[in-house]
Amino acid sequence: MSDVEQATVAEDLQRRIAELERENAELKEKIYTKAISAGEFFFKAKDYDAAILEYLEAIELKPDYKEIRDKCAEAYYNLGLGFLNRKDYNTAIENFNEAINLKSDYKEARDNLEKAINLKKEHEKFQKQRFFTSKPSALKIIGNVVVSDDEYDEITSQRRT
Repeated sequence: MSDVEQATVAEDLQRRIAELERENAELKEKIYTKAISAGEFFFKAKDYDAAILEYLEAIELKPDYKEIRDKCAEAYYNLGLGFLNRKDYNTAIENFNEAINLKSDYKEARDNLEKAINLKKEHEKFQKQRFFTSKPSALKIIGNVVVSDDEYDEITSQRRT
């Protein structure tokens, strides 16, 4: 192959690479737009798990877009509120932390994170108090099995015979 032919092939390859890069950028833009639209749809439908997945896909394509990070943070925040209302404090705390990781100045998420932590502590304290102050239950432990008093009496009477 002559120098002229090699130069022509090299130019053709460079043109093809530039064309593929343009197509790739266009495809990424379409995927980004689809992810944003789907995220907004799911968010309005209060399907925050699905909204987060879509927003995270958009963030992966354009990590510097603050607007999308804020939307994703809001979805995590709303999930946190839902878990807080269901008294699932650990999951609420995880979601509020995710929201804060995406939007560090998210005051509402910080406030509710603190609330979830305090409620979790109160709940754990209450559970401990209840455990130590409750009357002994009518259960007995035999090995790894917990049985009622009646079952215990039956098992122990069978052993005696």
